[in-house]
Amino acid sequence: MKGLSLPIEMIVIVAVAVLVLVVISAFFVGGFGSSTQMTLEQAFQSACNNLRTVKNCDKNEIPNIQVKVQFPGEAEPGFHKLAELCMKKGVPNSFNFAIECAKACGCPY
Repeated sequence: MKGLSLPIEMIVIVAVAVLVLVVISAFFVGGFGSSTQMTLEQAFQSACNNLRTVKNCDKNEIPNIQVKVQFPGEAEPGFHKLAELCMKKGVPNSFNFAIECAKACGCPY
């Protein structure tokens, strides 16, 4: 019986190793969810990064910045504007909305 236990232990170890490799490869390939699904905070930060780096914090560009995102509960990913994301984050829709939205993104106004 002792001679039989070694091959069975080896089979179990190999099976566990294969399972771990499958899980790791599925993670890197994207088998654990949609890459476009993100939270409001992640979408807001992505749009703000665009405002800061590409648009140089130009408040007039806020209506033009869009992020393709699929929020939980939405059937398909769609484009959401930075202005919409600012309102969802609680920036009041006032006369100075563009400046307040830019400030929420970390722009120096």
